[in-house]
Amino acid sequence: MHFGLRSVFSVSFVALTLAATPSLRADIVADLNKKAYGDIPEARRSDLVLLPLLAKSAPPPSNVGNYHEARLLLGGMKGWDQAAAWASAPAQQELIQALLRVGAERDFLKAFEFGMPYGFEGVSPDLIRAGLIVNLGDPPTIAAAQYSYLPALDRLEMLANVEASRLLSQDKTHAAIDIMIAMAHLGRQMCDRAMIREAQWGMEVLSRSMERVRDLAYRAVLDKKAIDVRLLATQIDRLDPEGFFKIGRMAMPTGDQIGATQVIERTRDNEVGGFNVPALASTMAKMGAGGKPLRLFSEAATWSDAAKKSAGPQAIQERVDGVYTDWRVRWAMNYFDSRLGNKTPYQDVDKDRYQLLVVAVPDMAPLERGRQAAETEIVGARTALACVGVYVTTNGQPNLITAVRPRWVKAIDADPFNADRAKPPLQYFVPRTSFEASIVERTPSGKENFSVPLTGDTFVLYSHGSDNADAKARRIENTWEVVRGADYLIWPPVLSVFRQHLIDAGELE
Repeated sequence: MHFGLRSVFSVSFVALTLAATPSLRADIVADLNKKAYGDIPEARRSDLVLLPLLAKSAPPPSNVGNYHEARLLLGGMKGWDQAAAWASAPAQQELIQALLRVGAERDFLKAFEFGMPYGFEGVSPDLIRAGLIVNLGDPPTIAAAQYSYLPALDRLEMLANVEASRLLSQDKTHAAIDIMIAMAHLGRQMCDRAMIREAQWGMEVLSRSMERVRDLAYRAVLDKKAIDVRLLATQIDRLDPEGFFKIGRMAMPTGDQIGATQVIERTRDNEVGGFNVPALASTMAKMGAGGKPLRLFSEAATWSDAAKKSAGPQAIQERVDGVYTDWRVRWAMNYFDSRLGNKTPYQDVDKDRYQLLVVAVPDMAPLERGRQAAETEIVGARTALACVGVYVTTNGQPNLITAVRPRWVKAIDADPFNADRAKPPLQYFVPRTSFEASIVERTPSGKENFSVPLTGDTFVLYSHGSDNADAKARRIENTWEVVRGADYLIWPPVLSVFRQHLIDAGELE
């Protein structure tokens, strides 16, 4: 069973790995691949479906060269014709159909899984030539992994967003939403990868895609697009947070711990009990160079000096193990446990003496804490679509959130950021008078603050947000990081109002 479904893997395989020290097995990479992905049938591997098509696809136009731009662009805007032509070309359409295929199954036991192995073993020559791999270098070093395939998946996200906008412009609301649900499905698959960076990518894509689902529905309502209640009900059902998208089923990734142990054992000098300084400098330089050969020389010099200040192999191994022990405890804890606010051993590490740990292992906090925001996005998308269903069938905003039950949902999902044991739903109201909501949008270039009037023209749906308190939607900051006095806005979607803000400011045409 694959990494995300094998609940014992994160403990048992690491225990097996560490038990093999100090003479770490040479086949550690093969063992990682076998334990994580070895039993996924080829017919259910989404990487084998998507990556060959990504290798043949055309790059996006410059005006949708990142996910942020692709999410903002709508039909009729400046540069739209070029983006729409790219999305509608045969190679990109074939890729879209493939995405829909690998993102369709609701049963996680039958769903596609992203089973790309680490290193070259088991990867087709065509994908190796295209660079759509996880390159571990020579000798294969897990901690020096270069995820060369991720930029291709970034392009897929851009394509999905442009194609969704193209379909929306053709009054195909549900086809547009289906694409973003499929993209979220792929993101959820990636949440089960063995390495922190990959799982983090998956969680971010899952969250962005859920917000885009709401954005498409919001635009459909605003522009009076056709909404089929039967298709809407099916899409609401697909977003069941206890179904395929269930965040609680996600296992903590432990591949980086294995990678750190591999580096420690490979560079240990057993005769002197410390590190082989040249070997450590060379290995860590490769990790720091990020796959760029010209950086190796400067990195090697830096690490030759750093190695002299480094703690010994045993001390670093104990610190790595301690960091992961703490993360495992936190992973299993209730989000509202006050102890989660304590500084972690990872945050408290001496970066000079334990630089190997810091370079080899990314911080788990954005993944561990970010799960609550991802779940809020899922619950929010489902609840918002249910509210749209009431609006479509009654030609009016629901007076209470309970109006979505039982036609649209059997039970109303709880607000993941609300600590009340009664598990109340997201906050809902229809403004009687207009009021200004202050919004912080986390753009790629940094935070952007703006205000938006919330009026009775639409309902307002929001979560308590990361501080677990109700700020009455007066201040909005959609983030997993604890922000005092700010809520998490679901509807109107922050993406939608941010786009309008840019249009009003003349920054988007």
